Amino acid sequence: AEQFDQALDLLHEEADNFPDKVHLIRNYEVRVLSQMGDVEGAFASFEQSLMDGYWFPIHWLADDDPDFAAIADLPKFKELQFQSMKRQKTASEASQPELHLYPPSDTDRKLPLLYVLHGNNATAQESFEHWKSVVEQGWLLATPQSSQVMSPSGYMWNDRVIAEVETRQHFDSINQQYE
Repeated sequence: AEQFDQALDLLHEEADNFPDKVHLIRNYEVRVLSQMGDVEGAFASFEQSLMDGYWFPIHWLADDDPDFAAIADLPKFKELQFQSMKRQKTASEASQPELHLYPPSDTDRKLPLLYVLHGNNATAQESFEHWKSVVEQGWLLATPQSSQVMSPSGYMWNDRVIAEVETRQHFDSINQQYE
C-alpha cells in the first residue's frame, strides 16, 4: 500500500510539469486508486477528468485490465467508459490530418527533405522539437500529423490505409510546393 501512496504522491507532485499530458496522469491516478481498492476515489478521479474535458482512449479502459479489477464490473465504470468512448469518437470525427513544414532560411536551391512521422500518442509539434536542428543545417523538415486520434493530446498511424493516404497527400503537397 505504501508504494501506491508514493505513486499517487509522485503523480500529484509532477502533474504541473506535464500540462499537455493531464489525461495520462489522471488515467494513472484512476488505475492506482483502483488498485488500492479506493473505488470512490477512482470514480471521483475519472468523473473529474471527464468534467475537465479529458477522456481516456477505450483501449486504456479494458474490462480485463488488472489495474481496474476493483471497479471493472461496476455499472459506474461501464457508464464512465461509455462517456469516454463517446468523447473519443467525437474527437476522431473532428480530427483532420495536418502538415507542418519548416524550411531553412536559404530556399533558393533544391532542398533535402526530412519527413518525420510522430510516434504513437504524440504530435507533429513534438516531432519538430526532436528534429529542428536539421533545419539549421539546410534541410526542409516536414512533420505531418495523423488524423487518427489516440488520446486528447496524441495521434497515431495505426490504420495503415489511412496513414498511407494521408502521408501520400502530404508528400504530393510538398512536391508541388518545392519543385
